[in-house]
Amino acid sequence: MASKDDLRARMRIRRAHLSLSEIEDRGAKVQRRVIESAPFSKAQNVAVYLPLRGEVPTAEIVEASRRDGKALAVPSSQIADGDYRFAWLDGDNATVAARYGIEEPVDPRAATLEDIDLVILPGLAFDMRGVRLGQGAGVYDRLLRDFGGVRLGLGFDFQIVAELPNEAHDIAVDYLATESNFMITNSSRQKTKGVETPRR
Repeated sequence: MASKDDLRARMRIRRAHLSLSEIEDRGAKVQRRVIESAPFSKAQNVAVYLPLRGEVPTAEIVEASRRDGKALAVPSSQIADGDYRFAWLDGDNATVAARYGIEEPVDPRAATLEDIDLVILPGLAFDMRGVRLGQGAGVYDRLLRDFGGVRLGLGFDFQIVAELPNEAHDIAVDYLATESNFMITNSSRQKTKGVETPRR
C-alpha cells in the first residue's frame, strides 16, 4: 500500500489537471447528490467547508441550506488560539482569506459541536470504508474528534481508492458523495449514530 504522502502527491497532481470548468461541472453533480440526500434533508444545522482550488465546490450546498432555513457553520482558525473551531456563517457575514487561503468569517461567532447535525468535509482521497485522506495537518481529525453527528465527505470519482492507510486518530466519514454516487461508507457507526440508507 502506498504511503499517505505518496497518495497525497498523486491526488494533488490529479486535481491540478482539472480545469476550472471541469471542477464546476463535476462539482455541481456532487452537490446535487448531497442536496437530494436524506442526511442533508434531515439536518437543521449544517457545517460545510469553503473550498480551495481543486476541492469540490460547495456554493450550491450553501445556497440550498439558506433556502431551506438551515443554520450554516464553517471552520474558523480565529476562535481558539489558531486551531480550528466551527463558526456560524450568517447570510450577511463577510469572509476573508485566512490560514491556508481558506475563506473564513471576518467576525466569527462560535458554534459548538452539539449545535451541528451534519458536517460536510473535503478530502484528497477516500476509500469505501469511509477512511479519509486529508491535507496532512490533522485539522478535521482534531475538529471532529468529539463530534457525534453525521459526517459526509465530498470528492470526485477519481479520489475514491480501494484502500487507504488508517491510523487510530483518523476521522472516517459516514457518507460519501461523488459525481456518480452517494453511498454509505462507515458502516461501523450506523448502529450507534442512526445512519440511514441514503435517498437516491
